[in-house]
Amino acid sequence: MPAGTPQPSVTKLASSFERILAMPETSEFLTKFANEPFPGTPESLRALLASEIKRWGELIALAKIEPQ
Repeated sequence: MPAGTPQPSVTKLASSFERILAMPETSEFLTKFANEPFPGTPESLRALLASEIKRWGELIALAKIEPQ
């Protein structure tokens, strides 16, 4: 969602996604395409993305990979 989206909207959408991710058919569908459900809160996803950006940024810097 765009920055500044009202918290009630964020909460409602996150709740809907949680229900969808809990459905067995969703898990089966995602597994077919080599994916797996990642349930969690918007905050946990935000924390995961921040840690992954940091981790991969450090590896890219060590490998001296230049942006293309």
